[in-house]
Amino acid sequence: MIPVKLILQGIQSYREKQEIDFSQLTAAGLFGIFGKVGSGKSTVLEAITFVLYGDTERLNNRENRSYNLMNLRSDRLYIDLVFRTGHNPTTYRFVAEGKRSGKHFDQVKIDRKAYQWMPELNDWSPIAAENPAEKIIGLSYENFKRTVIIPQGRFQEFIELRDADRTRMMKELFQLERFELSDRVKRLMNRTENELQHIDGQRKSLGDVTPEVYAQTKTDLQNAQTLLKQGKEQLTRKQNEEKAIEALMKLFNRLLEIEEEIKKAEAQTELFQQRRQRLQQFEQCQLSFKPLFDRKQDIATYIRRDTEKQEVLQKAFDTLQDTLTKNQYALDELRPAHEKCSQSLVEIDDMKTIITLKKAETERNTLQKRIEDGKEKFRLRQGALKDRKTSYGKLKENKAALRNQLPDVTVLLEIRNWFDRKEGLLKEKEALKTQANDIVKKEKISVDAKSALFTEEILKLLPQISREQSFETIYEQIDIARRQLTQQAEALNPEILHLNTQKALQQYAGALQDGEPCPLCGAEHHPHTLTADTDYNALIRQLQQRQEQLKTTAAHTLGQLERQFSKVEKDLALVQSQKQEVKKYWDTKAEEIRAHEALFKWENADATDRKPVDLALEQAKSLQGTLNEVEKQLETEEKGIQQDEIELKEKYEKPIEKFGQEIASLDGTIQQATRQLKVLRLEEYSNADVPTLENRAQKREEELKSLIQQFERLDITVRKQRDEIGPLRGEIAGLKTNIANHQIDLKKITDEIRSLLHANQLASEESVAEILGWKLDAVREREVIADFDRNLFALRKERDDLQHTTKDQKLDPELYAALLKEIELLEQSIEKWTGELGRLTDTEQKQARQLQQQAELLAQKAALELRQTDLKTLEKLFKGSGFVNYVSSVYLQNLCNQANARFHRMTRQQLQLEINESNNFQVRDLLNDGKTRALNTLSGGQKFQAALSLALALADNVNSQITSQENFFFLDEGFGSLDRESLQTVFDTLKSLRKENRVVGVISHVEEMQQEIDRYLHITNDEERGSFVRLF
Repeated sequence: MIPVKLILQGIQSYREKQEIDFSQLTAAGLFGIFGKVGSGKSTVLEAITFVLYGDTERLNNRENRSYNLMNLRSDRLYIDLVFRTGHNPTTYRFVAEGKRSGKHFDQVKIDRKAYQWMPELNDWSPIAAENPAEKIIGLSYENFKRTVIIPQGRFQEFIELRDADRTRMMKELFQLERFELSDRVKRLMNRTENELQHIDGQRKSLGDVTPEVYAQTKTDLQNAQTLLKQGKEQLTRKQNEEKAIEALMKLFNRLLEIEEEIKKAEAQTELFQQRRQRLQQFEQCQLSFKPLFDRKQDIATYIRRDTEKQEVLQKAFDTLQDTLTKNQYALDELRPAHEKCSQSLVEIDDMKTIITLKKAETERNTLQKRIEDGKEKFRLRQGALKDRKTSYGKLKENKAALRNQLPDVTVLLEIRNWFDRKEGLLKEKEALKTQANDIVKKEKISVDAKSALFTEEILKLLPQISREQSFETIYEQIDIARRQLTQQAEALNPEILHLNTQKALQQYAGALQDGEPCPLCGAEHHPHTLTADTDYNALIRQLQQRQEQLKTTAAHTLGQLERQFSKVEKDLALVQSQKQEVKKYWDTKAEEIRAHEALFKWENADATDRKPVDLALEQAKSLQGTLNEVEKQLETEEKGIQQDEIELKEKYEKPIEKFGQEIASLDGTIQQATRQLKVLRLEEYSNADVPTLENRAQKREEELKSLIQQFERLDITVRKQRDEIGPLRGEIAGLKTNIANHQIDLKKITDEIRSLLHANQLASEESVAEILGWKLDAVREREVIADFDRNLFALRKERDDLQHTTKDQKLDPELYAALLKEIELLEQSIEKWTGELGRLTDTEQKQARQLQQQAELLAQKAALELRQTDLKTLEKLFKGSGFVNYVSSVYLQNLCNQANARFHRMTRQQLQLEINESNNFQVRDLLNDGKTRALNTLSGGQKFQAALSLALALADNVNSQITSQENFFFLDEGFGSLDRESLQTVFDTLKSLRKENRVVGVISHVEEMQQEIDRYLHITNDEERGSFVRLF
């Protein structure tokens, strides 16, 4: 990820809009962001992480993050970040925009959006995915803080983590949870065990089924199927005869039913004639009178409604007229006092101005006293700071003198490493001698193991083999014996088949009965049947056991023997290979010793004596210890001087300057307030105190406010009542006119109804209303009458058709009863054979499934047992997250190796990082015999160098998992704990990263860093404008 542009406004100290063009900064490879403490440097990084991930290092949601992010003097927050990333760089834009609530100052809502630049559209395209930054950059928020932008105070987090926390972090960074397989293996173990138990249970539930029993069941099933087919064919013929008779019986029964229905219908003919006349009279009244009756009722309703409304409006008119008169009188009473309000308001404004002027004079006197006190303290602190700087200069001179006395440790270390290497080669040569003796012992063990295999049992089974034969000859003899045993087992099959045949004939003979056909030959007489004197089952079992014994010996015993010989052969071959390998290494090691001795190139040293070298290193170590103490004192003094300078400026210079500005502002306020007085004179209130003046002004202001509100309220009420009274008077007049018109219409309708009564010879309106009140559905009634007529006609027609169809037809009850009895007997027979067929079918299918399942279950059990053995091996490997911890330690060791490439160089080849048995970091001190010590024993500068080396290595490892042409690394750290030389070493390391196609950004307040970096941003925090950015 490489930033291109960032726009900030309204976030923390950034009040005005600021735009940062990163293209010029990233082109330099190394750039910085500098400024004083509190200027807004870290806010740049915080804005980037918030717009990308919606999260920040210093604030969370519980702390009302949106409110605390926004500048207190701003109503709008805006962050706009453009960056590119990916192997084929794609440009993206993330925007965060928030506004402050107009009603609640502490409520701020911030919306975040993401876009991708589409060259084909020449425009930004919105991204709708959830957590787009994590998908685009390939890093979570936590990993982004550890590898791209490292927030302030988090730089040394990795080296200070405990083993468990660091392992958890490694698992998260490198997705090591994919190696956590113990639970999965355990589940597979449990599943395999359950499946084995289930298979054993299934085998027990299958029972004992043999092929002979299955063959007899199939024969019985075929016989039952034949008998059932014959019975069904006969039953079908008889059922067809029954259906013909039943059809004729239904025709005679239907003829009787129709005769009865016709009699009932003819009895209702007179009733339906009366219903026709009643329907005709109802429809006549509906057509002539109903519309007039409805119109008359509507007009009466209108008259009643308008009369009631007129009475209500007249009452409201009288009440409104009386209220208007009273309100107009009260308004005229208040008018004179209301006209004098303007003069009183001017007097109140003058009194408030006098109050402001008195407060400003009091505050000015207080500030003047604080300025005088601060100047005296400032003078005293300046003197103390000067003395401290003099002491710091003397310490630097002492450090330079000690550094000149240090010998060339690099040369001494090279000589000592030469001696270490030589001693190591001699030890390795001695170890090879020990290894050769062990190999001889292993060879004797393997030869003894081969001899132990020639037991009496094996020699009896394989008489042709001997201890002197080669392994190939022994394998050939085993194959010959296996083939012989297999042939002997197969030779027993014809004899077993003959005994099974005799057994089956014996079973058939025992089931034969005179008069029933033999299932084999068909004869019905059986004079000479086979007796059951011989126990064929026992004979068959004996042959099968012998056959199984031969097969077991061929497959198991000889197979196991062959595997044992194979293992011994492999062991002996391995021993021979190891002997050759040791001989090769012995020659190689001797050559390495000769070559190493030729590398000794130091004229001032003796290749046979290492004591002078060790003594010189001890002296260098002592000097270095003294130098380290001086450096620590310098570091402490430098921090103290920086802190005193900051405190002098922040605690004294700035407050004095600020108080002076405030006094000037107060003087302007006093002069302006004096000029604003219009009516009152200032000298008249010179002895009055501020609380008395404030109470007087407040009381007068409340009285005027009450008078104005009362006058305005009455004036609005009178105007509103005058507007309401006119429309009300017009509405009452309109209602009176409507009532008169409705009464005229009512008279016309009544006359028209009276004329129609006379024309239709009806007595009165009440008689017509009675007819109209009948609960009669005319349409439904007409349909009922028509249905009655159609039904009667249809019945008469069906009766004539049936009489013609049954003419000359007769029924014989005795023949029908005999047919039914015959069908019943056939159905009983078929039901019996159907049940028998179902039983035999189920038995045949069940026995076939059992035979097949037995074979399948045995195969499944063998496969599961093999799988169970493999899973037990895996369970030991993955137990207790051991494999994950191992992989994590490998990743950590690789990380440490990468970090040492920089750390060893930064410490002048004096220190290197290592991983101990507990997976924690430790330091090997090459100046102290290469002994190890705890990481916490490092000085502040050395610990920073270790943290920087590990952070860069960690970033390299994580970035290797995402494809990107360029790498961006931003470090927010003060660098105040380093001396000048360590700072230069760190700076050289950062500059060297440009060769690795990496862009590095640094945030610091150290001036030396600013002097060394060509491209940087300088941030200044102005009290009025807020933070603003300048590019250098």
